Amino acid sequence: MKLGRRAFVCAVTATGIACLAGPARVLGGAAASTSAQPPVNDWSVWLVIDAAGAITLFHKVTDLGQGTPSSFAAIVAHQLDVAPERIALKQAPVRAPYLGPDGDYVTSGSAGIRAHYASLRQLGATARAVLVQAAAARWQVAAAECAVQAGAVVHRPSARIARFADLADAAARLPVPSEVQVDERRMPRAAFAGRARADEFGFLDGSAVFGVDVRLPNLSTAAIVHSPIAGGAVRSVDATAALRSAGVVDVVRLDDAVAVVASDFWTASQALRKLRIEWTPPPTLPDTDRHRQALLAAVAAGQGMPVRGEREGSAAEQRRASERVMDAAHRRVEAVFYVPWAAHMTMEPQTATAHVADGRAELWLPTQSQAQVRSTVAELLKLPERAVTVNTTRVGGGFGRRLETDVAREATLIAQRVKRPVKLIWSREQDLHNDYFRPAAAARLRASLDANGDVSSLVFDVAAPSILASSSNTYTLPADEPDFTAIMGLAGGYRLPEPSIGWTRVEAGLRSGWWRSVGCSANTFFLESFIDELAAANGAPPLAYRRALLAEDARALRVLQALQEQVAASAPVAQDWFWGFSWLRYSGSRVAHAVAVSREGERAIRLRRIVVAVDCGVVVNPHFARSQVEGGVVWGLSACRFGAIGFARGRPQQSNFHDYPVARARHVPPIDVVFVDSEAEPGGLGEESVPGTAPALANAIFAATGRRLRELPFSSEAITFVD
Repeated sequence: MKLGRRAFVCAVTATGIACLAGPARVLGGAAASTSAQPPVNDWSVWLVIDAAGAITLFHKVTDLGQGTPSSFAAIVAHQLDVAPERIALKQAPVRAPYLGPDGDYVTSGSAGIRAHYASLRQLGATARAVLVQAAAARWQVAAAECAVQAGAVVHRPSARIARFADLADAAARLPVPSEVQVDERRMPRAAFAGRARADEFGFLDGSAVFGVDVRLPNLSTAAIVHSPIAGGAVRSVDATAALRSAGVVDVVRLDDAVAVVASDFWTASQALRKLRIEWTPPPTLPDTDRHRQALLAAVAAGQGMPVRGEREGSAAEQRRASERVMDAAHRRVEAVFYVPWAAHMTMEPQTATAHVADGRAELWLPTQSQAQVRSTVAELLKLPERAVTVNTTRVGGGFGRRLETDVAREATLIAQRVKRPVKLIWSREQDLHNDYFRPAAAARLRASLDANGDVSSLVFDVAAPSILASSSNTYTLPADEPDFTAIMGLAGGYRLPEPSIGWTRVEAGLRSGWWRSVGCSANTFFLESFIDELAAANGAPPLAYRRALLAEDARALRVLQALQEQVAASAPVAQDWFWGFSWLRYSGSRVAHAVAVSREGERAIRLRRIVVAVDCGVVVNPHFARSQVEGGVVWGLSACRFGAIGFARGRPQQSNFHDYPVARARHVPPIDVVFVDSEAEPGGLGEESVPGTAPALANAIFAATGRRLRELPFSSEAITFVD
């Protein structure tokens, strides 16, 4: 695989200053010469080798706990033939040239490995090439006679060795080669033996700095209370009693919230209770029961915006053609589904630290959206973006919630008011009540069957709020196009007629946002439950039915075969188990779930095992990959068993983990993860195992009880789980 010169930027220096002080120059030691670097374009990592031999890799991916930057180090280390732990990791600053071509700096869409794999390999390969060239020039030998080995370049005929550190200065002076050869060999699994990640001890001894751990000179802490009704505003504030409290610095009024700034969070939280606030309610009070009825009515009416498919004709013409086939059907299958509003409940509540002074602003926060934070703060303070610095801390859970910029905005306004650094921390209750929720959604799925039982037409009607219109990120929802997040996941890759999809936007007065796997979290539940119903209508085993519909996708068949073999391996202990299945193609990966349950009474079931087979292309780090899949399964299990927040007359009905629980160890059965060997480019893994959990469990419950579950969470369907 040959790669062009413009495909990457590599800084190999003797001092390590280049990437820290400004990546526009390559420095070559004490008598440093300079040369202009080529444009960065899509490439966003830099490599620095200093005179002591230390190797530093800069990256711009937020580590949300999955260890992606450590995998980055392993990819580069493989090309340089060094141990991954020899490469130190640094978060790149939020400025050019680290920003993408559109000024982006964001972590989302399961894109960590998927988006950077190729550029990281060529980064390491190019570093290797210039180091080899430097050694060959020193020894006056052909570069083809040299190779990298354990942090050094070796001349094979003479066995001469030169350390990377000794070659760094000369290598930095060489032009970047126009072509480099990437080492295509598989990364050795031994590279991942021992510690799972280099920074793990920081989590154990408390030295890792999360957002709530930020410490600065003269730092104050703020607690905040938002309107008790979503969409409300502050009418008036009497802060007299709060300001008299010892340790209170100030009370700051915002449009929809009031913050108390104090010496510590406890003092600020206690002073919040002394505020006398009058609120102006919104015109419409959020009520999730009424919203549920509105969603169901919308899909029943089937009058949503038609989504244009790949067939001939306009979206409306395609819809009419599908309906004509439906009307003439030999037989029809129909099902209506619903999923509720769901919160993120990140373990670390929302937090940000801000300092505004002397025409500059600096923030420290756990964020997935660094560039958006920077532009938001710059616009808020009417500053140029170069005057805003964003520092990324450790993240106590993201799941899409850290893509929003609301907490950064609030912290900035508070710090501007009090003229000192301020750390804003939301309480758990404020975090839950003011989330950007996974929006509720309803769907009506219809299929027409011909005399042979084959599907001749599909019509899907979905109703949901718009994430694009609600998110604090700058997205535009075109008036004549559907919100793609509302329909993602409805095309499962099956050999079926293209579905005619209609979307109705039904808002509830709540903020909706990016939630792990986004629209697939609802739509995969709808579609994969419906596929099981189609299998039942044909009297076909659900897994065999899926295999037949995926016969043209060789990768899919390998995944389903691996799943079937793993299920069969459970046979000796699975005498009374009932299995349910699901399938998903998402972000370049293929994922299949099998969930086993046993009957413990008429409507009581026990979870026995969850099997997930995955083809995510090349697996960089098996340990991290397995953890990602397992974590996604647990996240999906939480949603289908517990995940629902309700609002009545504008007031939230849950407040904390006691009434909005998440799956704990006792709720989770053994999880078997099988990776199918693949040479494909890496696909996503952060979200891909989430959506299939709910439909596979629902289908297993049907196999055990004969009862179809079409609404989440399953507790609302009077199914009892025995843990």
